[in-house]
Amino acid sequence: MDEKMQNSFQPIDESKINWKQGESLGINRQALEEAGQLKAMLYGHKSPALNYLSFTIEGVSFDTHARLSLKEMPDGTYNFQPHPYLKSPELDKPFLGAILSDEDKENLKQSGNAGRVIELEPTEGEKILALVSLDKLTNRLEAVPVDKLNIPQSLKGVEFSPEQIKDLKEGKQVLVEGMVTKNSRDTEDPKKFDAYIQFNASKGSFDFKYDGLDRNRYSQENKQEQKPSSEQKQVRIPEKLLGVELTEKQRNELKADKTIYVKGMIKEGQDKPFNAYVKVNHEEGKLKFYRFNPDNEQKQGGENNRKKVDKKQGVKI
Repeated sequence: MDEKMQNSFQPIDESKINWKQGESLGINRQALEEAGQLKAMLYGHKSPALNYLSFTIEGVSFDTHARLSLKEMPDGTYNFQPHPYLKSPELDKPFLGAILSDEDKENLKQSGNAGRVIELEPTEGEKILALVSLDKLTNRLEAVPVDKLNIPQSLKGVEFSPEQIKDLKEGKQVLVEGMVTKNSRDTEDPKKFDAYIQFNASKGSFDFKYDGLDRNRYSQENKQEQKPSSEQKQVRIPEKLLGVELTEKQRNELKADKTIYVKGMIKEGQDKPFNAYVKVNHEEGKLKFYRFNPDNEQKQGGENNRKKVDKKQGVKI
């Protein structure tokens, strides 16, 4: 379920739940509440985990594990609807009158979704176009009719194009770029991410996959664009550095976090001048000196090489 939809969705009134019917299935109310499963069910989801059920029908005892959901009855109350566990998916058997293709079976095994619209025939003469997915907790197939799909116009701050909505309704996987994470949505520095999304009929919401995507793409951009934080100390750029007058260009390059080369500097208490590469170090809040260009060192040998240069040849001021 989309976050916006969930926020506007009114949860089921707990007082309307038929707990007596639940007790007949061996359902423990306190256990559901403590595990956080009841809250999910009140918002129209299946229980996030399997539950042990024990009940008797016509004198025969049954023990099983199942996910649970709440089903509205004609009188407005809600009964518990078990979704029993299967040892393995029954992909070779007809599902609501439909025979799954080899491609359907492979898709269901890999992603949990058939990836296309399938024509079902739950009763003779009744044909329904639906998306089919595999509940990986129960190993059962589930379907949502296409005409009952509720695909939102946007997701996590990104508006869907007409083509994307069409593909999602057809059960296809769609790439959505530039989504914003929930916790950073109202901050000055929102965190973005890309993902392949696909509607999952079993969950009634989207699956997110990141295969082949650069998970650090936006974090790298944010890192380059971000302003110095409290952890990054401001560094004053002097007009004169160890006796050498810095040009305006050199000072501007230091302010832009670039490396400059300065000749003829003299350390306090020494007479012999020296030359060095100079760069701002925000973490330490000072200028650092290098015998070799630290930018080249980082490219050639990574951070470890740069640290070695700092340790052996860095000069504190």
